[in-house]
Amino acid sequence: MEQLTEAAFSAALIRLVVGSTVETVKAGPGTGSIFNLHLRTAAGELCHLMVYCAWKLLQAGHVACTWQDAEENLAAALLAHLGEMVVSARVSSGGDMVLSLQSGAELKLFVDSSAQDTPVDEYSSCDYFAQGAESIFSCIRGGFYQEQSKSSD
Repeated sequence: MEQLTEAAFSAALIRLVVGSTVETVKAGPGTGSIFNLHLRTAAGELCHLMVYCAWKLLQAGHVACTWQDAEENLAAALLAHLGEMVVSARVSSGGDMVLSLQSGAELKLFVDSSAQDTPVDEYSSCDYFAQGAESIFSCIRGGFYQEQSKSSD
């Protein structure tokens, strides 16, 4: 696992998700506040955005749902955006991220873990990660990392 600067992580994440379309959402009963967006790039590549940290979804400037809502409600709110394109992505200091969708909805992720004395490795729990065909980009305790995707052979 290679540590990245915030600028490099942000650029890689933007390349991976901006212009992609929300194809599937894995959320709801049994998943708690954790969810996975399956995004299809313009080139046809499938990528995943897996979210473990605190988050909220805004629609028309109002909170549609948050990580604290009932599983059924958050699944329905996220599923309402199937087929929408991600038009922008922004990563800020500490790893917080905002994805803007073509409808104007915003998905805001809040890194809510702190640095620990233990070194980060592939077994460290992350706040969120985006996985494409070749690389996985993870935000772990506000740090930014890249590793190669495991082949499905």
